[in-house]
Amino acid sequence: MTARLDVDRLPALLERLELPCFLYDPAVLAANIAAVRALFPHDHYPVKCNPHPELVRTAIAAGAELDLCSMGDLDIAMAAGARMPRTSYTGAGVTDEMLARLSASGCRVNLNSLDEIAGWTRQSASRECGVRVGLNGDAAYTRKFGLSPTEIERARDLVRIVGLHVHDNHRGRTVIEAANVLGKAIDAIASPVVRDLQYVCLGGGWPHAYENEKPWDLTALAAAVADRIAARLRQRGFSGDVLVEPGEFVVAGAGVWLARVVSVRATESEHIVIVDTPTPVPCGDFSYPIRLLRDSGFVSGGTEVACTIYGSSNSGRDCIRRTMVAEPRPGDVIAICDTGAYVHSLISPFNERRPPGLYVLPL
Repeated sequence: MTARLDVDRLPALLERLELPCFLYDPAVLAANIAAVRALFPHDHYPVKCNPHPELVRTAIAAGAELDLCSMGDLDIAMAAGARMPRTSYTGAGVTDEMLARLSASGCRVNLNSLDEIAGWTRQSASRECGVRVGLNGDAAYTRKFGLSPTEIERARDLVRIVGLHVHDNHRGRTVIEAANVLGKAIDAIASPVVRDLQYVCLGGGWPHAYENEKPWDLTALAAAVADRIAARLRQRGFSGDVLVEPGEFVVAGAGVWLARVVSVRATESEHIVIVDTPTPVPCGDFSYPIRLLRDSGFVSGGTEVACTIYGSSNSGRDCIRRTMVAEPRPGDVIAICDTGAYVHSLISPFNERRPPGLYVLPL
């Protein structure tokens, strides 16, 4: 079970917050990274999932390495004091200028195409790099990313390949299914490549348990990775590090999104609730747990009603959540829990809306 921000603290904090806002607890992130590292000594914190500098510094202090996918991520990592030789860049559409900067930074790169590898040989004195592995078959990730086994063989004529990054979207999978998808992709890589590797990164966010969902069991996941991926790699001569990349899993529970109810319209089937916040694009309509605050306390008991909660943009696309909740009133505060990952990063500026503010505990 992952740690979560203690929402019972919110009533006492509301007077110190300008709404709408996000509130983050770095201690939750540190605790979740510690739980991961007890079973997976090598792990990445993907900066894209929450690039707040304080959270990035917390991840580094907790022992996580960083995964980057933009030059903005690189700026944040360097400012936060990241260990650059243990930091990885995995992106798409990397230009020669970006490759030159990555080379100067000293971080690892996992390249996405033969063209990028050719560019790396022009921009970097290094004759080694990692590559991103393309997925097919049962994979959920798109064909936009990665090299085929045949292309990886061709890449060996240009550089020494020292790392693999294999990434999939694991939501809806069991730990066994997730390990099988990634393991199948790695099995297709030629053994001479595998023997030279210094690391294999198993990318893709682990599913975070939202409302009415069951979290992955870390011990079961570690056993699946050890049996279905790491052991087979060792049998083929691999002696490097196996890394995991649990972004949403470690930081989603560290955040809460707070917004005030502006209006409520009752229909025959539901209440339409508008809150004073712009929303993510695309708004995921995940099962974020919802708490309702009124008069500096949580609303509890009484009859719950069906509500569809929208942001305040002039659009019908900004649906935040469909849920059952105590009947809301204008002026109430809605606390949208488990929103520490991705949500603020994807807030839309549509209608010239300012994004919600950011606060970090302790205040």
